[in-house]
Amino acid sequence: MNPLTTLPNSWRLPLVVGGILLLTVALVSINLPYGFSMRHDGETVVRNGMQWAHQGYVRSRTWGYPAYEAVIYPILYYFGTSAAKLYSMMFCIGNGILFFLIARRISGGNLSLALPAGLGFLILPVTIITGNTILETSQGLFFALCGLWFFVQYFGTWRKRDLYWLAFFLGLATATRPDYLIFSAAAVGVLLRRGDLHKNRVGWKDLILFPVLYLAVGLLPYLLVYGNLYASLSVVIPDPLSRKIIRAILGFAALWGVPAILVTAAGGWIYRSGLLNRLKILRTDPLILLFAASLALYAIRYVMLPDELEYIYVLVPLFLIVLLKLLPHQAFFVALMLALGLPNIVQVHFFDRDPVTNDNRLSLGISPGAIYQDRQMRLLNEYKERELPALSQQIAARYGQKEFIDQQSTLPNALVIMPEEDLRYYRADRIGGALNKVFRSQTIIVYPLPHNYGWKAFSAFHEWKPLTLDDFRQVKNLPGSAKDRS
Repeated sequence: MNPLTTLPNSWRLPLVVGGILLLTVALVSINLPYGFSMRHDGETVVRNGMQWAHQGYVRSRTWGYPAYEAVIYPILYYFGTSAAKLYSMMFCIGNGILFFLIARRISGGNLSLALPAGLGFLILPVTIITGNTILETSQGLFFALCGLWFFVQYFGTWRKRDLYWLAFFLGLATATRPDYLIFSAAAVGVLLRRGDLHKNRVGWKDLILFPVLYLAVGLLPYLLVYGNLYASLSVVIPDPLSRKIIRAILGFAALWGVPAILVTAAGGWIYRSGLLNRLKILRTDPLILLFAASLALYAIRYVMLPDELEYIYVLVPLFLIVLLKLLPHQAFFVALMLALGLPNIVQVHFFDRDPVTNDNRLSLGISPGAIYQDRQMRLLNEYKERELPALSQQIAARYGQKEFIDQQSTLPNALVIMPEEDLRYYRADRIGGALNKVFRSQTIIVYPLPHNYGWKAFSAFHEWKPLTLDDFRQVKNLPGSAKDRS
């Protein structure tokens, strides 16, 4: 028996919402004291924020994230990094509560379905990790979920004002992170595909105001903060398409997690007859169409640059909503909830680095969970930011240099001091051969610190330790050569 069913109706919703809030705070607080982000992007945001009053608004990354930076930079400058982490936590709490409310509405108020679906989303590794990261992920998803709420509202009420709220929040999501242009396009595509706009007397005025409102909210901040719109594909790595597709498939799998993939497959098989019947009935359901359109568009985007799971994070709540419609069984969602949370504790890895070539090789095993890996990588990033530069400067002095580059570079005759794992990018078949062309002209020094994505790419996790000067070595030949060590 569900204990919530024994409580008065007026108590249930406040108790669930309060429980989600407390659980979010507890989970997000685990790694709250450690670092800013598993990625170096968090360090960049912090540096820009600390200098915001002196240098003004500067893009933290290639395209920029104005709706986030315009808020987080002043927070960092006046209140510090702890306040910036709490800012992300606030949106993470909002995401957990908002998604539960959407799930509750989709399931017709059935808490036996909505609660495990909502908790499954909340205890997903990416949700917990981004909840204390100084990056725009939690904020962007919050606005996207607000848009999703009004998308659901519109198809339930046919009120025009819900369309305008949809455009407003999709615009805020896009101003927070440009990738939400993809989600916005999927939503608009479903609105047009369903043909309900004309049936419900949405006239030309409305069809014009919707995109105008979206563009004003979504793109105008780029002009206000940066003074221009910037778009570039320079971040797209020119690796072979087959390699990108494999990495993208692994990314999608890592986002959902191996246990959840197995539970989803098992649920689909056990309830296959009802699943097929519901799919036939609901094949034109706007939420199922929205997931299908988003999946197709994000798959293309992710293949182009399959680096971060956060790029496709919005697909998780969409997929959970699809499952609520197609597999509305309490036992399935309880099992799925547990499966979604398990990778926080333990991870299955399929690959490990070859000690000679630094390439991935098949290696099945168990690694620590995502939360522990995230903590260690944050501490590693702090070490690289605060202590490694001084060591590298001493190494550069050995070679009579004052200047060096701390990552792989296409600059000829440069002194490069970087992680040993990054040597693989200097091969002729990586990055279009751009690094391979300058390999002979550079002085390359490497050190043994991990520089991979760990659980996000099903790679074995390796503990790291602070370096000594003896850990640095010059590379004169690419990995795999018998002469690769000096």
